[in-house]
Amino acid sequence: MIAHLKKLIKGEDHYYLIGVYTIEDKTHYEFLEVALEVDELKIIAKESIVDIEKSFKELLKKDHPILLHFDGDNVISRTTENKQGYRNNIVFKMNPDDFYFYEYHRDDTIFASLSRRQFVDDTIQLFNKNDKFIVHLSIGPFVVSQLVSILKNETEVFSSFHSLKLSEDGITSFEKTEEQNHQVVISEEKFSQKEIGLMATFLNFKQGNDNILFNDTLLLSNRDEQTFRKRFKQMSVFTIAFIMMALLVGHQLLNYYVNALAEKESRYSISQQTLMEVNELREERALKEKILETSGVIDANYMTQYFVEIGNNVPDDITITSIDAVPALKKIKPNEKINMDTKIINITGESYTDGDFNTLMKSLNAISWVKKVDIINYVEEKSGNTFLIKITK
Repeated sequence: MIAHLKKLIKGEDHYYLIGVYTIEDKTHYEFLEVALEVDELKIIAKESIVDIEKSFKELLKKDHPILLHFDGDNVISRTTENKQGYRNNIVFKMNPDDFYFYEYHRDDTIFASLSRRQFVDDTIQLFNKNDKFIVHLSIGPFVVSQLVSILKNETEVFSSFHSLKLSEDGITSFEKTEEQNHQVVISEEKFSQKEIGLMATFLNFKQGNDNILFNDTLLLSNRDEQTFRKRFKQMSVFTIAFIMMALLVGHQLLNYYVNALAEKESRYSISQQTLMEVNELREERALKEKILETSGVIDANYMTQYFVEIGNNVPDDITITSIDAVPALKKIKPNEKINMDTKIINITGESYTDGDFNTLMKSLNAISWVKKVDIINYVEEKSGNTFLIKITK
């Protein structure tokens, strides 16, 4: 992690940085993969490459933006006075239109690096035919001026093929060098001479630099393609997520409707069964009512006779809490017939003394229609005695 760069860079993405270095008609490549994560720069991978085409599948697996840095024998670097026609002074009798110029302007001096258009275009085309697209590039050592604000205490820095003198304002001079082992340390991260140009190119891409001039219209189609692919990828992810969400919602709705249908079918079945049971109970009730009507049990006058005679024989100190004239023979349960005994009367009540209770028993036995009086339950308590008596008619 390069802490000093936190405030200088913004974004969250991955980038491939590739140095294209030519020595005696042989081109080799330096590779860096960097990642921006919450404004922190991380070095993911480093690699030296001889055959770039074999490395497309191995190193450039993803569609990350690619930044190129050119230097070496195919790059000419010079200084010239900042005046009209200065490019002709650099190329001498050659046609300036055959070259790409990468310039660093400082006061009245221009530091310029140039490379033939054919070489740069062929390199970009090599990446394009492998579906890789260049979004930014730099040519020559002067992009290192991007690091002046970071290398505050450095007066000299080495790029791949040059030594550059620095001041607080930027590059003051440069010369070719045979030095190959120089390293630059930035926040405890070491970068070789071949990597320093890559880092400077990356920072130039992220920050920009008013002193560096380069006509990058050659990269417009690459940038458009990279942007299209990124948006297409994002849209694809969004579309897939939307489809998955739609499938999930559809599946949940299907489950809901299936469960709702099953529940309604179950309710309908239960309702039909309940209706059949209700009809059966109605028929049974009608039959029992007819039986009761013929037996006289539900005749008000008939029942009142029993209540009156029992009430007349209850002593004053005894309290009758209930008289069950037609008790059920067993506990009533749902969906079962109710069997009643019309010859039994159950009486419950309270007696304060045993004498009063004995008087009640004698009085009940004396009633003409009473055949038998049984004590079913008799409980003595402090507040009074509770009892249950069964009378058989």
